[in-house]
Amino acid sequence: MATSADSRSVRQDVAVAVAVGALWFLTVSVASGWDYWHPLWITSYWWAGVWLVMTLTFRRLAPGVAFWATSVVYPVTYLGLVQGSGLQSDFHVLPLLVASFAVTRAAAVPVWLAGPVSVGSIVVLEAGLGGFSVLLQDGDVLAVSTHPSHALLLATLASAATVLGTLFQRLAATSASLAQRNLELEALQDLRAREAVRFERTRIARELHDVVAHHVSAIVVRAQAADHVGDTDPEAYATPCGGSRRPVVRLSTRCVRWCGCCGTITPVRST
Repeated sequence: MATSADSRSVRQDVAVAVAVGALWFLTVSVASGWDYWHPLWITSYWWAGVWLVMTLTFRRLAPGVAFWATSVVYPVTYLGLVQGSGLQSDFHVLPLLVASFAVTRAAAVPVWLAGPVSVGSIVVLEAGLGGFSVLLQDGDVLAVSTHPSHALLLATLASAATVLGTLFQRLAATSASLAQRNLELEALQDLRAREAVRFERTRIARELHDVVAHHVSAIVVRAQAADHVGDTDPEAYATPCGGSRRPVVRLSTRCVRWCGCCGTITPVRST
């Protein structure tokens, strides 16, 4: 059953990735024909769409691999396509945001590691190769020459994606725990109900046994008394045998009441 659920999740992820990819590429194709939109590096838009489809496809199948590939390979190849000029559009950080959310949602990478890695990848994309200068004074120091507020905004988005993934993962774990406890409570309630039914049946059977034994004993005693006096006084049969009808009537009535068969068993009536 778990395998079936996993297969269904993978099919859903592939369908979503294909739909998003088709929308992305269609939008870029249409926009590229406009007279007022001429990006310097159109290939960066196609490449970002490819990685967005990849991260959506593997967000539950292999979130850890998708995260590390997106955090390391994507910025390097992206900067190679744009010749190190940096981020061409804010939409191009979507693959990193999706990968960061997915990896913390699946708890494949801890949030304290996924957050800085994601922020670092976005800073690299934002600054580009030309945005870093190596200072040889007091060691190698990388200084980012990019707009601080914009870089801070993108870094905040990356951090928010990792935090949201962690929150969703904890909510899912809590929901699963509550569902498991609910199943346990239902099983316990069913067990107690069965125990109560069995106890009631045992009680009724015990009382029925006692009553039947008592009345049968009374019938036997009366029958023996009739046999004892019957040889000398045949008319005496009427008294003990007639009195034995009362235990039979009471026995029949109690059996009908306990067994709940009033529609199928007719109590013996005294005549």
